[in-house]
Amino acid sequence: MPETDSPAGRVQIDRHDSVLGRWTEAVCLPGPELADHVEATWLGDGHSAYRRDRILPRGTSLLLINLGPPQLLVDPGGGPPEVFRDAWVAGQQDTFLETEAPEGARLVGVVFRPWGAWSLLGWHQADLAGEVVDLAAVVGDREARGLREHLGDAGDTLEVFARLEGWLLRGVAAGRGVHPATRWTVDRLLASFGSARVDRLAEAAGYSRKYLTRLVRREVGLPPKVVGRIARFHHAVGRLRTSPPGSWSEVAVDCGFYDQSHLIQEIRAFAGCAPGELLERPAPDDYTLVVD
Repeated sequence: MPETDSPAGRVQIDRHDSVLGRWTEAVCLPGPELADHVEATWLGDGHSAYRRDRILPRGTSLLLINLGPPQLLVDPGGGPPEVFRDAWVAGQQDTFLETEAPEGARLVGVVFRPWGAWSLLGWHQADLAGEVVDLAAVVGDREARGLREHLGDAGDTLEVFARLEGWLLRGVAAGRGVHPATRWTVDRLLASFGSARVDRLAEAAGYSRKYLTRLVRREVGLPPKVVGRIARFHHAVGRLRTSPPGSWSEVAVDCGFYDQSHLIQEIRAFAGCAPGELLERPAPDDYTLVVD
């Protein structure tokens, strides 16, 4: 596998011990060759005291490699959960996912940039949108199994990150390009917290809205309008966490919603609950809520 510079100096380790559980999370910022494709890689190890968590859509795809006990993806229809034992890809989501780890977890993860799964994995991202699939379905069984074994044999956390980055660099070497209009459009949607209008972005980019939407869906997974909605949702949640309830109407308007009812509607769509409930639920991180 390609060599990567040592992740030493790029890793932050946090140890959590509270009523929510006890776990260690190591987060590694990408080296320069991966920074355009990956936001971060991480390794989490431990047990939570709660049964189920809700993962909010974050505007990125995720790669997860399981080095521990099975992980469960809850069926929203009430059926039996889907069991993931090896490695899987969560494409761009436009609503939340719920997961359980009854025996604890030892997981390695990759948080891609919005176009990173396209540039590194080479799969049509619209086909992954809303899906959680075994990595073997994307890169083949031998490749997926080999990656898991390669990481599982690592001697320590730094070696796990070095081996994972080496594997990801093979995707960089394959040279799948990202269309400049995709990058430009997504960057402006994120920078404006979703307030930039897609029709005006298309006009400025020199494409029809239909073509730009097809392009972004292929390389990001979601249409640009939904990318913007997710960015606006997280901007609003950040504001709500630091604002008193009486100012929610003001927050709604400041964040680009028509009114407070529109804000509530969007939070229900992405988080599955009203704003008050979202703020009351324990949150292990910015993208996760405890639900049970």
